[in-house]
Amino acid sequence: MIGAGLLLPAGLASVPASTDLRVWVLVIVSSLASAFGNYLLVIVNRTTPATVSAPLIYFQLIAATVIGFLVFGDWPEPLTLLGLGVIFASGVGGLALVPRR
Repeated sequence: MIGAGLLLPAGLASVPASTDLRVWVLVIVSSLASAFGNYLLVIVNRTTPATVSAPLIYFQLIAATVIGFLVFGDWPEPLTLLGLGVIFASGVGGLALVPRR
């Protein structure tokens, strides 16, 4: 709820200008799918060690980039790719530091 409240102003500033019902359906479906995916990650983090669940988050970065390119023909700018690489590398590096049983 805190995240929703903090991001509400940015979301309202980005409301599509289109009044086409199809746009609103896509926005709502996308929002619900994202919320459900994050909810599943919360459930997984409750029951699974971080070494198992953390790679799912980093795979999400790769999948979103590939789907964005395949569906929309939109490839991230070099600075964005650099940021994705830093996030991915820090996650993989952090997993390497987790003690094994």
